[in-house]
Order: sequence, then structure tokens, then C-alpha cells
Amino acid sequence: MRNIHYTALDWAERLVELRGLQRLMEVASEMEEYKYESSLHITSSTRTITSVCLAEIYENMYYDAAKEKFSNAIDEFIKDKLLSPDIDSKV
Repeated sequence: MRNIHYTALDWAERLVELRGLQRLMEVASEMEEYKYESSLHITSSTRTITSVCLAEIYENMYYDAAKEKFSNAIDEFIKDKLLSPDIDSKV
């Protein structure tokens, strides 16, 4: 994984720009115990896999401005969930 072309080094930043981080957070925020109509199918290892992915994405943010974009994307996701009127997003 480490022997890649230098133009591919900004994959994590590109993922954040394309709102892939929010989609990953959607998966990470699902609860296996709480099922509702539009819930995603998750397994017992989903949380572990998503946490490893989030850690790898954060590790590939090489400078402070990129790390700030990462944090802002996470904050935006959490605020969106908390400000949403439906109760499912708050569980």
C-alpha cells in the first residue's frame, strides 16, 4: 500500500471533498441492536472496520489544514444528526 505514485497521495483529502467521510460515518453510526425501516445491514465487525478506516484516513491527512477539513466534516455530520427532527438520528 505504501508504494504508490505521488499523485495518489491525496486520496484521503479527495474522499473528504467528495463527502465519502460522511457516508462512512453513516455506516459507523448504525446500531446493530436498533433496526428501523431505512437502516443499513451491519455486522458485529462493522464498528471495528469503520474505526480502522477513519484512523487510516486521518493518518493520511499530512498537514494541519487537511486535518481541520477532516474534523469539520465530522462536526458537520454530528450537527446534522443532532439538528434533524427525527428521533432515529438521535439514537
